[in-house]
Amino acid sequence: MGCYGPWGRPDMAYFKFTKAILNGDTIDIYNHADMSLDFTYIDDLVTAIRLLIDQNPQKTDFLAQKLEAVDCKSPVAPFRIVNIGNS
Repeated sequence: MGCYGPWGRPDMAYFKFTKAILNGDTIDIYNHADMSLDFTYIDDLVTAIRLLIDQNPQKTDFLAQKLEAVDCKSPVAPFRIVNIGNS
């Protein structure tokens, strides 16, 4: 994930790509373009984190649930990883 905002470093991909495009320069491609990167604005990440703070895991009988009903927020884990910076 590429997080960008007003305090972003000028060497970050988002700014380098934008500058190159505006100047008509070529864009440096790394790793033979075998990668992907999402750009997420910092305010959006802060909002997502703030909304997740109030989402406490609920204890449920995990084995009684169908696997299709289980999302990335596992009801049996006291701490969970939630991807908030991906398309």
